[in-house]
Amino acid sequence: MHGDFWPGNVLWHDGHIAALLDWEDACIGDPLIDLACMRSELFRVAGAEAVARFTHACARHVAIDPARLPWWDLFMATAPLLYMDGWGLAPDELATRRAASTRWQARALHALGVGGTSA
Repeated sequence: MHGDFWPGNVLWHDGHIAALLDWEDACIGDPLIDLACMRSELFRVAGAEAVARFTHACARHVAIDPARLPWWDLFMATAPLLYMDGWGLAPDELATRRAASTRWQARALHALGVGGTSA
């Protein structure tokens, strides 16, 4: 797994991924972690429809366990909420990221059958 798979670490050329950057966190692990990381960031910058399209495109190439993915989505929504105050973001960007992570967290909880809304 890449370990830090988000839009800022992807270079595109002619509509295709040309390179992945920032491999210092690469390791052996569950590839759904990378998928969940990208889904969380895509939700923040592009919304739920972009997440659905990306996930569908990935599913054409790799098996995605729909029972495990929401757990990784929950992790990728919750962990940043604990640490993002130390990222040095401007207050408005911090508020935007915090709100998006909270909404993504609610969607993951809903997918797991916990909570009342998919936000």
